[in-house]
Amino acid sequence: MISKEIKMNDVSKSSFGRLVEYITDHQGNELRVQDVKITNCNSTTLKDAVAEILATQMVNQRTKLDKTLHLMLSFKQEDAARLTPELREKIEYEYCQRIGLGNNQRISAFHGDTDNPHIHIAINKIDPKTFIINNPKRLWKAMASACKAIEQEYNLKLDNHGFEKTKSQDRVNDAEKMSGKQTLCSYIQKIENCKIMERVSSDLQRT
Repeated sequence: MISKEIKMNDVSKSSFGRLVEYITDHQGNELRVQDVKITNCNSTTLKDAVAEILATQMVNQRTKLDKTLHLMLSFKQEDAARLTPELREKIEYEYCQRIGLGNNQRISAFHGDTDNPHIHIAINKIDPKTFIINNPKRLWKAMASACKAIEQEYNLKLDNHGFEKTKSQDRVNDAEKMSGKQTLCSYIQKIENCKIMERVSSDLQRT
């Protein structure tokens, strides 16, 4: 199980609505989106939840940071048969709790149309109660730790989560991620996940 953050090159192009539209679009393939989950919203429909989240984001006009966080959990092909809807929901919930964003509004979608099934998580970083941005420091470390713990808890195939990464390497990787598709591919170090990340980034940049 690998966890990655997908960033837009330009914060002004980041849109929670466009992101949710992308991750919930079947694109003519019924296997692409197998379930969608709304969390920490009063609304129960997708359209209303997006509107509620956008309204929450509008309250905070001070921050210059991206208010939307796009994360992806990608699983090894060997785990695909075990990823029941119930297990996917447990993993998504526990993962968000462990990275410190469990109380934030979010919409998640499971995609099963690739060799590596994956969950897209669109998170509103603006707290729905305080309206303060929740921007965890060293998020990559929390993400890696969460993946390792979940692998052990649910007996998933173990993966390399980059615990050996140094501070200087982290700064280099952060700079590289902002430069384009090639660095996204090298960053995830998995061919199939690279294809997924490249497709997502390209599609979102065009919207």
